[in-house]
Amino acid sequence: MRKSKYLILSGLYFDFNNDLTEIEKVKELFNKQNVLDLFRYNELKSIRKEQFKGYNIDLIYLPKNIEIINISAFDENQIKNLDLSNCINLKNIDNSAFSENQIKHLRLPKNIEIIGDWAFANNKIEILDLSYCINLKNIEEYAFKENQIKHLKLPKNIEKIEWCAFMNNQIQILDLSNCIKLKHIVFDAFSSNPLNEIKILDNVLLEYDEYFYFLKDPWNTFTKYYNDNEKKAGDYKLENNKWQWYPL
Repeated sequence: MRKSKYLILSGLYFDFNNDLTEIEKVKELFNKQNVLDLFRYNELKSIRKEQFKGYNIDLIYLPKNIEIINISAFDENQIKNLDLSNCINLKNIDNSAFSENQIKHLRLPKNIEIIGDWAFANNKIEILDLSYCINLKNIEEYAFKENQIKHLKLPKNIEKIEWCAFMNNQIQILDLSNCIKLKHIVFDAFSSNPLNEIKILDNVLLEYDEYFYFLKDPWNTFTKYYNDNEKKAGDYKLENNKWQWYPL
C-alpha cells in the first residue's frame, strides 16, 4: 500500500458505491482539502460529471484502473502538475475535464483514446508531447485552447484536428511531418499562434477562416497558401510576411 501524508480515507471525505467503482458523494469536510489522493483505490473506474469542479485542488493522484474522467470533473481548480501516466486503463478524458486550472506540466497515459472538447483549455501548458499516445485519433474542439504551448508533438496516428483545438498558444514551429494518417484540420485549429514554420505532408484537407485570413493570421494565410500550392508536402516558412515552400 502506498503511504502518503495526504491519504484520503473514504469514510471521512467520500461515500463510495458498493463495488467502489465510483464516488457517490463528496462530503463537506473535503472542501478544506487541496490534495486528492485516490491512488490506492484500484477498484475506482470513473470520476463523475462535475464531481470535483470548483474546489481548491492543486494536486491529484488517481488509480491505475481509472477508465473515464467525465465532463468538468476537475474543472475550475488549481492543479499545476498533472501526471496521469500511471492510469494505464484511462481511455476517455471528457469535455472540460481539466479546463480552467493552472496546469503547466501534463503527462497522459499512452492508451488514451479521447480528449474531449475544452478538456485542457485555459491552462498554462508550455510543452505538450502526445507522440506516444498511439491510440489517439482526434483532437477535439478547443481541447488545448488558451495555453502557452511552445513545443508540440502529435502522434503519428492522428487523423483529425478539430476547430480551435490549439488556438491562442505560442507555437512558432509546427511539425506535422510525422503524422502519416492526418487527413483533416478544421477551421482555426492553430489560429492565433505566432507560426513561422510548418512541416506537413501532402493532401491534408485544411479549412481556412476568411475573417482571420483578412487579419493576416499566420495559420489562415498558411492554409490558403497550402491549398493554392496543390496541398504539396513541404517545409513551409513565413518569410517577409509571405509563406514560401521548401522540400521536406
